[in-house]
Amino acid sequence: MVLTTMTHASGAPIAALRLAAGLEASGHEVKAVFLYHREPMNGADYPAQKLLGHVPRTPADMLRIIVRLWRCLRAHRPDVIIMFLPLASVVGANVARLAGIRRRIMSFRVPRDTYSPVMRAADRLSAWLGSYTDVVGVSRAMLAGCAAYPRWLRDRAVVIHNGLKDWPRSTLDKGAARALFGLPTDGRLVGALGRLEEQKNPELLVEALAQCPAHVHLVLAGSGSLHDRVVALADSLGVQDRLHLLGDVPRDKVPHLLAAIDLFAQPSRFEGQSNALLEALHAGLPCLVSDIAEQVETLVGDDGRAAGQVLPLDDPAAWARAMAEEGQGADLDAIIAERAALFTFAAMMRSYNALLRAR
Repeated sequence: MVLTTMTHASGAPIAALRLAAGLEASGHEVKAVFLYHREPMNGADYPAQKLLGHVPRTPADMLRIIVRLWRCLRAHRPDVIIMFLPLASVVGANVARLAGIRRRIMSFRVPRDTYSPVMRAADRLSAWLGSYTDVVGVSRAMLAGCAAYPRWLRDRAVVIHNGLKDWPRSTLDKGAARALFGLPTDGRLVGALGRLEEQKNPELLVEALAQCPAHVHLVLAGSGSLHDRVVALADSLGVQDRLHLLGDVPRDKVPHLLAAIDLFAQPSRFEGQSNALLEALHAGLPCLVSDIAEQVETLVGDDGRAAGQVLPLDDPAAWARAMAEEGQGADLDAIIAERAALFTFAAMMRSYNALLRAR
């Protein structure tokens, strides 16, 4: 069983269903479950059951989720449960333990210090009670969260990077790809794919855009609670004509969007390992990322060569300079290809299958 907190068009739910599909293709019998429904997931890789049809609003809703999960586990009796996101991990591991599920694998997808105080306490208690039998970190930096866990569990923690499943490059040339989204046919387009939320830090890119030459444009694909603030900021800085807000882009159109832009930017305040960043690398794009450990781990090799630039979160001027720079030619292309080759679906599935065979 692959258990995830909620349906949502973001990295962890998409990765969970991608893993479910890969496990089935590897010969396992798989059931994918979400604790509750938050929003539709277009083009999901695997069918999934939702225990509650809406975001839980009351203690009674949480009780319904727990009872339904118990019944689901008792009916299907999986050998292993793999849990994505904090609520699914805490609830799933403890209910699964009571239901007699032997292996309960907790997958770190977001930094532990972003959990609420209550969730951090519940997570730590679950670890010390033995409710988790294994831990997977989506990046080495994620496993820093294991510091709060008992030594025996830390010793069983492994890193399994994300991998892209059936990820195609666009067949459109740059002009056709730009026309598809109504984007300018000339100029330099810097693009970011992600929710317009505090985590993704889109306002920094708008501030940087205001310091860029006039030929640089910014493309933001995604929706969220910061939409109006982003628009107001662009208006106040006089760059509204160079900011292109596309809203949510269907997954099958994302390769075309990556073909339309010249540079990918992701100034996130925190990540696990970003699927959008992996998609940009596989599309051959130079990438600008924030200087958080998870992003550095993806973009920069052990030899220090980077598939783009790592930039500070508090320096819009540095981002502006990087957004305006031209690419570095064949050497950079080779580095991008090397980094992309490390994060494949096949490699991810080899690691998960090895973990499932190990104990």
